[in-house]
Amino acid sequence: MRTIGFVIGVALFPLGCGAPYTQLPPGAPAVYFDAQTALRMGNNERAIESFTLYLQEADNPSFRPRAYYQLAQAQYAAKRYEAALTTLDQLKAEFPDDKWPQVPALTGDIQYALEDRTAAILSWEQAWAIGTDPDRAVLRPRQRWSPRRPRRWMSLRMAPQQPAPRRRQKPSSTHRTT
Repeated sequence: MRTIGFVIGVALFPLGCGAPYTQLPPGAPAVYFDAQTALRMGNNERAIESFTLYLQEADNPSFRPRAYYQLAQAQYAAKRYEAALTTLDQLKAEFPDDKWPQVPALTGDIQYALEDRTAAILSWEQAWAIGTDPDRAVLRPRQRWSPRRPRRWMSLRMAPQQPAPRRRQKPSSTHRTT
């Protein structure tokens, strides 16, 4: 019985040694990985340069949406809010049929930083409508600014007050002196 198992194992071994995953798309170029590493390390200026270079040179559309989004994240972290909004607009223009909740969420964050509170809330609501439950868990902290929900300070209850101590009244004198 062991001999049969050994023979079958030896016969099938060459099948497992073939080239695995021959249908995978090509990987991202080094400039893309450099940009991601810079973003992760907090080097926003280098991330902006690398993502911009990647988007100018890349022919493969596989990583372009993510590169646009991460470029906008780096611009947002570098406080280049107008440039980040322009990058997100380019992403929406190049991929009009794709709907990602992260895009309107980041747009709302940028608008909030630009002190356009109404536009920020509308963008966050759009992200909420597009998103799934895991997305909403990330979006939930932004809800506290929604006009439909009272602000946290409005919903705090005051500590119960102690009743004021009663003052003793002076006994009324019935005795009059004339």
